[in-house]
Amino acid sequence: LCHDLDHRYIYCTVLILKVLLYFVFMQFVICYMYIYIFFVCMYVCMYSQRGTNNAFEQKYETALGSLYSSSTLEMHHFDRAVTILSTEGHNILEHVSPSDYKECIHFIKEAILATDLSKHFGDRKKYKELVQGRSFDKSSEAHVDLLRSIVMTSADLSAVTKSFPAQRKVAELVYSEFFEQGDLERAFGAKSEDLQDILNRQKLADLPKMQIGFIDFVAGPVYETLAEQFDELKVILAHSLLNGITHSIIWHGVLSLFLFIHCLSIDSQRRGEKKQTRLGNLEGTRPLQIHHSC
Repeated sequence: LCHDLDHRYIYCTVLILKVLLYFVFMQFVICYMYIYIFFVCMYVCMYSQRGTNNAFEQKYETALGSLYSSSTLEMHHFDRAVTILSTEGHNILEHVSPSDYKECIHFIKEAILATDLSKHFGDRKKYKELVQGRSFDKSSEAHVDLLRSIVMTSADLSAVTKSFPAQRKVAELVYSEFFEQGDLERAFGAKSEDLQDILNRQKLADLPKMQIGFIDFVAGPVYETLAEQFDELKVILAHSLLNGITHSIIWHGVLSLFLFIHCLSIDSQRRGEKKQTRLGNLEGTRPLQIHHSC
């Protein structure tokens, strides 16, 4: 996520991945080597972040945008991973067989690409259909690969499953980075009204509302389907829903406050108008003239 995010967020992300993998491993008996590779993938996804998204890289034809036509940042992360693994003293896979090495590299690539949300929505739909249709087959390589992609994204979005103070802190850091991208786009000539809300610093007060949408439509559905397949993961779903409810309470509280202030303003304005009307009527009234008779 944020390029300047410290190790605490990486720790939280890896921790949630550890929980997810534990239950997946217990039911699917996934090779320990692949679980190890999962952790490598998560660290790589946090490495060499640029503070912009794929749309920015493509729109402004940056060096990366010109190099990769799709999944720009994810492909960049994968290439960096391969570069590190090719460096002397850093190849943690040097003792595996050539065939296993090739398979591990393929695994790393697919896992990292799975964190591209534009790809994730299609994967999530397929996974949901399999789970709800009770047609998920543990022996199917395609189904297990699909689950791998879902687990990767679940770990990537796992901040929403933390305690509310931690979740809100991460959200503020992420949106501050989005706002910096929006500032950069304005410097390139973009108009504020043309920016997405998540890129528009003027929408800072709408952060709770944006988090509600993110949890309801992006992160929440992933944990909902995982919890449907793995009962042990229902606690993670509950935490994400609780954070959504908390943001909703804050958002509606803010709306109520704005509505109250707006009503006070209107009431004050009407009182002022009535006062001006009364003063005008008094000024237009002639004083009573008394005629004295001789």
